[in-house]
Amino acid sequence: MRPAPSGRAPVSAKSIAPAEVAPRASQRGKASGKSQRSERAGGVGGKKKVRGGPELIIAGGVLGLLAIACGAFYVMRTNEKKQVLGELEKRVEILNKNWKKGEEAFARADTAGRLYVMGKEEFSPDKQLAPFKGDADIWNVIYEKRYKDKKAADKTEVKAVDDTRMKLYPMNSPAKAEGDFSMTYGFADAEKKMPVVIASKNIKGPEGDTANLGGKITVVVKAEEDHNFENARNYKPPEKKEKAVEKKE
Repeated sequence: MRPAPSGRAPVSAKSIAPAEVAPRASQRGKASGKSQRSERAGGVGGKKKVRGGPELIIAGGVLGLLAIACGAFYVMRTNEKKQVLGELEKRVEILNKNWKKGEEAFARADTAGRLYVMGKEEFSPDKQLAPFKGDADIWNVIYEKRYKDKKAADKTEVKAVDDTRMKLYPMNSPAKAEGDFSMTYGFADAEKKMPVVIASKNIKGPEGDTANLGGKITVVVKAEEDHNFENARNYKPPEKKEKAVEKKE
């Protein structure tokens, strides 16, 4: 007798289909490769990893501070340079202004007194002195006339706007000279309170005239203060060192 069918067909080894393991493993391998590449490329989630990190940020900040410091230093030095140039320009301006005052005042005195100094006309207070007495910038005007008297002795006649202001204290510098005409800074008093410009010129006598020998015109004008006068006030001559004397026994 044949056994009764159980309702299920017998299963043979050949009829079992191979499990679909390989494709899934391949997919997992691909996914794993992608994950590793993703992590290498930018970390978790595919985000790019910032190279350098905090060190790069700190370096950038330091460079920024250095740039700011350099800019500030440049501005400071530029301002200092402008200040120095401005001071130099101011000094030159005052010097030129003082020279101009001396030149203009001397030109007036030369026009008024040259012929007197040369011996070609008599002295006249109204001509040689009066024009300067009301001028606040004029400290003094001095005419020196040299001549020979009847005995052929050398004589000097001096006329001035103010006889009490004859003593002057000229400085060695600054000075300006052109031919027989010269100007220099100085003081009108020993205390160095009154800064002045001293302008003077040697006047030659008439050619062939042995009696009139010419002379000198000096004009003293009040000067505007500048660093030259201040330096002269503060100047202290160097102390003289005493030489050691050897004692002989």
